[in-house]
This record gives sequence, C-alpha cells and structure tokens, in this order.
Amino acid sequence: MVPARSFDRPHIPIKRATTMGRLVQKFGSHVLPDVESIRKAAEIAIRAAEEGNEVAAVISSMGKTSAQLRAVAEMVAPNPNPRDMDMLLTTAEQASVALMSMAIQALGWPARSFTAAQAGIVTENRHGDAPIKEIDCEEIENSLARGEIAVIGGFQGVTDSKELTTVGDGGVDASAIALACSLEAERCDIFCDTSGVCTADPRVVPKAKVLASISYEEMLELSFSGLHHLHPEAVELAMDNLVPIRIRPINNYEHLGTIITQKQSSSESSPCSVALDEEHAAMTIKIYNTGPEERPLEGFTSLFARMDELAINTGMVMLLTHEDEPAQELSFTVDKRHVPRVRSIIDSLAAVIDHPIVRVDPQIATISIIGRGLGARPEVVSNVFEVLERSSIPVTMVSTSDLRVSVVLPALHARNAVRLVHARFQLPFEALD
Repeated sequence: MVPARSFDRPHIPIKRATTMGRLVQKFGSHVLPDVESIRKAAEIAIRAAEEGNEVAAVISSMGKTSAQLRAVAEMVAPNPNPRDMDMLLTTAEQASVALMSMAIQALGWPARSFTAAQAGIVTENRHGDAPIKEIDCEEIENSLARGEIAVIGGFQGVTDSKELTTVGDGGVDASAIALACSLEAERCDIFCDTSGVCTADPRVVPKAKVLASISYEEMLELSFSGLHHLHPEAVELAMDNLVPIRIRPINNYEHLGTIITQKQSSSESSPCSVALDEEHAAMTIKIYNTGPEERPLEGFTSLFARMDELAINTGMVMLLTHEDEPAQELSFTVDKRHVPRVRSIIDSLAAVIDHPIVRVDPQIATISIIGRGLGARPEVVSNVFEVLERSSIPVTMVSTSDLRVSVVLPALHARNAVRLVHARFQLPFEALD
C-alpha cells in the first residue's frame, strides 16, 4: 500500500526513484471546450505514454459546464446549501473524466477514470473551499503499474467522513500539483491556450515572447498579479516540494513552453514580465476624526481581521491623513467578487470605525513588473512613472517588493500602459523566439 501523504506541512520530501518517467498532466476547462478538445487531450496523454512515461491526467470540467450548473442551482435555490452545491459541481468533473478515459481507450491505449474520492484525495471538511489534506495514491499506483493512463477529476475531494467537497478557485491546479507530489512525478505539465508564460499577455502585446524558464518565486508573483496560467496556492505547493512545472500549449506538443523551477530566469536582477490585473476594485474608507485617534485604527484592525477569517485577500493598502481636514482615508484593492461582502463587514463595524464614508471604484487596473531584485533598483519605479507620465496616465497607488513593482491606474489606460512599460524595459529577457 502506498502511504498517504499529508499536505499540512511546509515541505514534503520528494524521492525520485522510478524506473521510467512519471508525469502529471493538467487540462483545465478553458482547453476542454468541446468533444474535439477532449480527443486532443487524450492524444497528448497517449503521446507522453508512448515516450515511455507513466501518465496521470488531472481533468477539469468541460468548458462552461460548472458555470452552467451554478446558474441552474441559483435558479432552483437563491442560496444553495454548500454541501448540495458540492454534490452538484463534482458531477461536472466526473463527466469529463469519463469522456477522457473513453477517448484514450478509443485511440487504443488503456486508461482508467477516477473521481477524486476513488483517487484518494482527502480534504478538510469545508464545502466550497476545502484544502487538500492528504492523498492515498494506492489505486492510482496500481493503475499506472498496469500500464494505464490514470484520469483523475480535479477540483474535488472527499472528507474523512466520505462527504464530497470542492477545493475552490484554482482547485484543479492544486489537485494536479498535489498528485505530482504524492506520485513523486518528475514534472507536472499544465496545458493552456498560449505557448507558455510570456513577457506580457500576447492579446495585449502582440510582440510578447515566451519565456524559456522562470523561477517559482517569479511565477508566484505573476500568479498573484493577474496571470491565470497557474493558481498561487499550486505554485507554493510546487515550490515547497521542488516539483518542476512546465506550462505548455495544447495545440503544439512539440513546443516546450516555459519550465518553472528553482533556477532563476536570469543571473542578473532584471524584469522578466509585465502582468495586468483587471479583476480588482479599489475601496476607500474615509473617517472624520471625531473621537480618540486610536479608534479608526482599531476599526481597521477589526476589518482586516474579519477579512482574513473569510479568506478575502487585499492587494495594495494605503493609509492617508489629511492636513486640511480632520480625516483619515484607508484605500485598498480587493477582488471585485468580494466587494459586497466587504461592504457588509464595514457596515457591521460602522460604530467601531466611526461611521465611515465608503467609496468603491471598479474601473481600475493593476500593472505589475515582475523580476528578481527589483526592490534594489529604484530606477525601475522611476522609469515606470516617467513612461506613464509622458502619456498622461495617472497613478493612484504604488507598491514595491523585491520581486514586484505594481501601480494602480484607471482601467481605460491599462492596456496602453502595459504596452508602454513592456517597450520601456525592452522585454523579453532570456525569451524564446
């Protein structure tokens, strides 16, 4: 029996002692819109198996199936029970897993389909957003030993008490990386609709190039900054366990895409990519100081503590004190989906925060320049400001770290700003043609 592997530790030792290659492949909803794409994914899995690899494919639901199921659920019940919602949504992956297995077998290669429960993916008892706790890979190992391609449903799991769960946003990514850890895979291949991780979104910057390689840390920053190839939690899990990831195009198996490892993309400090995030809104809380000065800070502390409890992350945070009036302003960015919930939290804390005036601006975007050692290069920030100022593009917030320089600006200028910054830094560095 293969021992279950726990994921509640910061690092899982990985041993690489298989006699042949072992790969985990992940196919998300956006690359599985129809039956033909299922067949294409099956061909890719078989191609890897023909090259001498043991292959485990982690599959998402097809296209917009999950979204359609959510819509139907909300028609039936405005506030569906989370347990029943998980019961419903897991059927979407079950269907695509079965179809993928059928497609592989129809093409002449043995395969076996697994729900997450059959695959031994155990999660915490939390519906809708259940972290993976451990994986018992015995049945998958048996399937691989028989020469089959194991096809596993992502985005889902089962609790110790056999309750079906879903693992929330990025769940298929997390499932794929977690399986790669437990199966001691040599690599996890993430198939997408682009050629790999680029120096910018090719839909915004047509001349953007594919990066040959990038470090875990740089990829993590890109994932937090609006790049949707890989969920941040999956990147962290791969980084903790040194599992190489390759972002590859689904329409060109020969293209190696971008490898993500511990190795830095460049030996020198330099930008490697410009990311665009258009999914956040800016919220501003204005408070007139009518009481003790510490009261607003007490309220802000309560606000962020409650947001942390609900796993609502903020991007940039800025606190301003006005000299011309007795007022303080707290501004921060938050995912647009969470704005109503944050508003309700603020309303519940109104007395503690001294009855603030709240403004929400959904028409903002965040531009982030990612690369090693940027915090030690003040010219990066000055160059960003200079190129935006020349085009009369206003900046409302700025944030810097060792790996990222981010600016918030009006959404209507966002795409032009990405092109200007990309050109200013003469990206790409170490990119593929």
